[in-house]
Amino acid sequence: MRMTPLSWALLAVPLAALGAPSTGTLSSSEHPQGAGTAPLPAATYGLCSGPQNADDFPSSPVPAVETQCEFTQQFHATSPNASYGGSCGGYTVAFGPKGDLKRKWRYLWLKGEWGDAPLTQANCASAHVAAATWGYLCTNAACTTGAWERIAAARTAHGTWNTASQVCYLSVQANTGKKDYQTVSIDIIATQGQGRSAVRKRAKASIYNVQPNGKCPSATYTPYTPP
Repeated sequence: MRMTPLSWALLAVPLAALGAPSTGTLSSSEHPQGAGTAPLPAATYGLCSGPQNADDFPSSPVPAVETQCEFTQQFHATSPNASYGGSCGGYTVAFGPKGDLKRKWRYLWLKGEWGDAPLTQANCASAHVAAATWGYLCTNAACTTGAWERIAAARTAHGTWNTASQVCYLSVQANTGKKDYQTVSIDIIATQGQGRSAVRKRAKASIYNVQPNGKCPSATYTPYTPP
């Protein structure tokens, strides 16, 4: 059943009670530092109005894999279950210094996806993913100073069934590039509509960092985009 604006508005009400609190003062790394602070106020779709502490992140350097035209770093993480979040926010994944995120590469993609059981044609349209993305922008070469900024505001999408591939397509993406981010973060909530309620489901994050290697002419080079 395709969700109407009214039915999604009804779903949005319980979502605000399912997000994640902010604990600590976020540093440029994946871990919080400093004394505890009050939770940030809830934003749209149950997501918070500021970056959240990471539930998952690469704990060792992510290799830069070279293909014909570019270098790519990739990190993927799926919530182990549907029990994530608190007063606002959801499953948060970061990629930063511990993963050796290459700074100022040309293309940087953050993608929030459905991470639960595969959706069918019957329940595709009632599934939703909401995501918000953030980056810690360095203000000097050593990145001894900087601040968190929004990469893309909170957005939501519902599943779309592809009759040819027999697959439900459902994701929220944001992209940036050539900015001096030391850490990037994506906060995701996945839900399945059931009547007037939304049941939280597992969520998946994918982060891609891409830099052309200069071996392909610009006229024939097609930048990488997430599948």
